[in-house]
Amino acid sequence: MGHIQVLLFVVTSASALAALTAIFSAIHVMTDISSFQDEVLTDLSNFKQYADDAWGSDAAVGGGGGSSDGYQRKHRFSN
Repeated sequence: MGHIQVLLFVVTSASALAALTAIFSAIHVMTDISSFQDEVLTDLSNFKQYADDAWGSDAAVGGGGGSSDGYQRKHRFSN
């Protein structure tokens, strides 16, 4: 009976250790995903700001020639 109890203790301990390792690994992965999400949202916000700035300076150069937003598209090849 003593050998079975030792074996049961070892197997139970190994299972508990594996379960705890899985839980901590899942928490670590979730933390990494959250950090990645924050980084992507920051980068997208920066990109939006650059795009808005570029559009604003492009529209300012184009002048106000008849379109409602003050930007008139110039054709590359005029006939």
